[in-house]
Amino acid sequence: MQNITGHEQHEEISARRTTRREVSPEHNMRRCIVSGDTALKQDMLRFVLSPDNIIVFDVLQKLPGRGLWVSADLANLTKAVEKNAFARAAKAKVTVPSDLITQTKTSLYQKLIENLCLSNRAGLLGAGADQCLDALRQNQGGIYVTASQSGSDTRERIESKNPDLPVIDYLSEEELGHIIGKPTLTHMIVKKGNLCLKGVHWHQLYQIFESKA
Repeated sequence: MQNITGHEQHEEISARRTTRREVSPEHNMRRCIVSGDTALKQDMLRFVLSPDNIIVFDVLQKLPGRGLWVSADLANLTKAVEKNAFARAAKAKVTVPSDLITQTKTSLYQKLIENLCLSNRAGLLGAGADQCLDALRQNQGGIYVTASQSGSDTRERIESKNPDLPVIDYLSEEELGHIIGKPTLTHMIVKKGNLCLKGVHWHQLYQIFESKA
């Protein structure tokens, strides 16, 4: 009989869980209460009812209660607020805060900034154009963050090293500087890793509020 160590058993269980997730992706799919479109739940915005029947944005998607899901799209979120979609989906009389969209934006902004700060403390953030270029030369670049306008020479030089790199370009020099404890900063890069992947997640959700279209 083959002996299985605790570590091997843990890996075997993890593999079975991964297989189940791959076989049943619909488990992670949710339907938008506005458009009716379905998407992975991590790519959507989740809202729940408080005990007082107030609509609350669940930024971490962990609050108890039935989720009311909205596509990560500002137009759909606006319709959900203005067209009483939350009440219809909940089949109950609900209170929608007048600033729910602002609350949602603020929560996502805080998670994005928190992720960048964590990346800095973990030594996974390069500050300045030279460190951005160094990280890209070493194939370690995960997210490029810049306060420069599109078309600036330095930004174009950095982006040309990896045109497919996610770009965050809606934060100010002061906001970037605050992340590393300096007055201002124009260019930074988050290196590849789990924190980077989470950063991409928060960026994808938050950017609906910063679209330049």
